[in-house]
Amino acid sequence: MPFETYAMLLNLKKVLPSSKSNYVAVDRDYWIAAFSAHVGQVDLDEEWYLGRYPDVAEAVSGGVLRGALDHYCHSGYFEHRMPYFIKVNTEWYLSENPDVEGAIRHEIYKSAQEHFEETGYREGRHPYPGFALRKRREQDQHETQTTGS
Repeated sequence: MPFETYAMLLNLKKVLPSSKSNYVAVDRDYWIAAFSAHVGQVDLDEEWYLGRYPDVAEAVSGGVLRGALDHYCHSGYFEHRMPYFIKVNTEWYLSENPDVEGAIRHEIYKSAQEHFEETGYREGRHPYPGFALRKRREQDQHETQTTGS
């Protein structure tokens, strides 16, 4: 993707600044393309991802997608799919999310882990204090960049 000037982005209607705030609306496809390089730094567990999301595994095996990382960078991240198994600190999660404790008590979910995997991750809840997605090691990132995978 070429790196256009801000004026070019305005002319192409890729960005639209608000006249009432500091916000800028960005064309969805442009934003995904621009942000996917950043998303590609996430530590994706390919085996886990393909097992968790059989639709992606089928698309990869059918040649529709190049691989799990390709899907995650261009779609999965934006669809709120988890890139690897994320272990929930149950005690902390329930104390931070009392509604989840009630949902477990009413047997809507079996556990804090199940809630996080089915709903909480998509809602932006944290599984433990200080949560952030893990990034791949620098060596792995360098190999991906030089091989184009």
